[in-house]
Amino acid sequence: MAPGIRILRICFAIVAAVAAAQPLAVAADSEVADELQGLLKEALAGKASSQYYLALRYLHGIGTPKDEAKAVSWFEKAAAGGDPGAAFNLARLLKEGTVVVADPARAARLLRFAV
Repeated sequence: MAPGIRILRICFAIVAAVAAAQPLAVAADSEVADELQGLLKEALAGKASSQYYLALRYLHGIGTPKDEAKAVSWFEKAAAGGDPGAAFNLARLLKEGTVVVADPARAARLLRFAV
């Protein structure tokens, strides 16, 4: 499966799971692991959109154990790479101050970039 299709599939699954407020039903473990490895490879290569989707997976524990520190790290990299979704999510976390130390000024800067 092409990496772009995998990313879209993951995005739609995340959106559907969040919208339904129910746990995400995942495919076979090997398929999820393959998708995660593909995302990780692209993220390590510097692809901002893959960094963003990997951050979402870590934040919500989709296909991997939930790890908020890794999520923040990948959101940081993706936002620095120009991904507006990552900037928005990082701003939200910085505003809430539950996952990272609150930083309203930085959150505002990131929100201006995101929109």
